[in-house]
Amino acid sequence: MCVEQIDIPRVKPPAIHNDFSGQPSPIALSVKKIGTFAPVASRDVNGKSDPYCIVWFDDCKYALKTPVLKETLSPVWDFSAQPMTFGLEAGGRATSEGHVILRVECWDSDSVGSDDFIGFGAHALNITEFPAGHEHHTVLIELFEAKQKPTGILKVEVHWSAAVVAAVKKSAPAAGSASGSAAAPAVKK
Repeated sequence: MCVEQIDIPRVKPPAIHNDFSGQPSPIALSVKKIGTFAPVASRDVNGKSDPYCIVWFDDCKYALKTPVLKETLSPVWDFSAQPMTFGLEAGGRATSEGHVILRVECWDSDSVGSDDFIGFGAHALNITEFPAGHEHHTVLIELFEAKQKPTGILKVEVHWSAAVVAAVKKSAPAAGSASGSAAAPAVKK
């Protein structure tokens, strides 16, 4: 498997919500599972971390925060029963350009003092290339500290509704057309 790292700066997430049901929208993406492909960095004196993630898509007005998992370097958050749902803005980049960026920050929860940053990563999803009949995709997101030191790899299962693909294909310009390109941002492999 190849890990793709977006060559874009870390940005501050929008307002954080703990309600995973999201905003009602026929154009929605959801995250059903986040796990580790490679262990996350240790931030506690016991050699472990108490990780949680903040997850968002660029076209969303809010981010969602996972629960804290205690003393682990291989966290798995399973939201199959209640997915983390993100309603996309009609006319946003996802529907107008055909791609959206999934962003994840991973933190170590501390009961004393401030939480420790584990890493940040992002992945561009080209919605125009979502295969017909498939409504999910698993991506690997490599986490990096501020100094570009790798701190783990997360495996994220993204789901979408058929309405997402229909809305994007209806409004996104054709690749290579005079009005624009549906190409995703530059990605390092």
